[in-house]
Amino acid sequence: MNSPGLVRKMPSEKALVIDLGTYDMLHGASGADVLRVRTLVGVDGDRVPFIGGRREVARGKGVLIDEINPAPEGFSEMDNVTEKLWAYAFEQQGWKSHEHPVMLTIPARMPRAALELLVQTWFEIFNVPALYCLPSPYAVLYGTGKMQGVVLDVGEAATTSSPVSNGTLLKYAIHREPLGGRTVTQYFKEYLNKLSPDFATDHHAIVTKEAVARCCPSYSDAINGKIYSIEKNSIERDLNLTLPDGNELSLSLGKERLLAGEVLFRPSFDPHLLDNIPVHQVLWNSIQALPTSMAKDLVQNVIVAGGTSQMDGFTARLTSEVDCISSLQLKPRVITPRDRTELAWKGASLACSLAQFEELWITKEQYNDAGPSVVHKGLS
Repeated sequence: MNSPGLVRKMPSEKALVIDLGTYDMLHGASGADVLRVRTLVGVDGDRVPFIGGRREVARGKGVLIDEINPAPEGFSEMDNVTEKLWAYAFEQQGWKSHEHPVMLTIPARMPRAALELLVQTWFEIFNVPALYCLPSPYAVLYGTGKMQGVVLDVGEAATTSSPVSNGTLLKYAIHREPLGGRTVTQYFKEYLNKLSPDFATDHHAIVTKEAVARCCPSYSDAINGKIYSIEKNSIERDLNLTLPDGNELSLSLGKERLLAGEVLFRPSFDPHLLDNIPVHQVLWNSIQALPTSMAKDLVQNVIVAGGTSQMDGFTARLTSEVDCISSLQLKPRVITPRDRTELAWKGASLACSLAQFEELWITKEQYNDAGPSVVHKGLS
């Protein structure tokens, strides 16, 4: 990690730590409390941006806004919407960007050109004094106090399994599948559309997300069709929702509320997902890509992270499914920390104080000398 040409001391000012996900952005000063804002930027007809509470206030006042979710695949493209979210994080701290370093989590596998564009944005648009880009699997492990294991991140846009051995991210064994919270929400939204035409617009995606959180568990006894043997009174449920326009909507839900979460483990339930593999297979494929001797150690620390993993019954279901497909020699030990939606941010915040990172911050001066490619020295 002692790459030549990188800064030799820790930045003196507190760092702004940012973990930008597809669904929400966690941000805050290193060593302080984490803040959270929905990863949506609302813009009105004059392209005025509304973020966080301002977006809700604008909607409440009847302002017609379009909601934009930046970088849906995780920094595959940089745009000014993402920049507005980053600027919002600085604004919430009351800081000027040129006075504070930034610790930023990035996807486990990020294209070289996209990473360089990200670095260019921070140094040329925000003029930050120093920057470090921390791959999220490292951040999650730091957040649990571990240095190795397999991180299964079940997020909004995708599920990614990333093995880390003795502090090294094993990129050849990373497996990613576009299956996550958005998949569940879309499946359930189509069901709600059939019950009520009020769900025929994308503007109600947040309301659908709320309905999923309240009514769509991932039952461990849903395996092999047993979902239909559950008592009828535990399947049916009445749901009362407040729509974005303020109107109330009452719906009576059936077995589809159980099947919504089931698409994570049986994607074939949705005809649009016939080519997808389930979340437990993503994990197992990643483990199988490792040498057996290494895999035996890493499977003892399978850390589950990501907001979608908080669905009721998810942990038990994941463990059950993995047990069914794993071998006796490789039985994964699944760990689901209570604070798993904040693990990456907490780990990145902790990294700001670790001695080994003192030599890894990239300064503005080094960026000016070497250009965006300087970032690869710190990640090699």
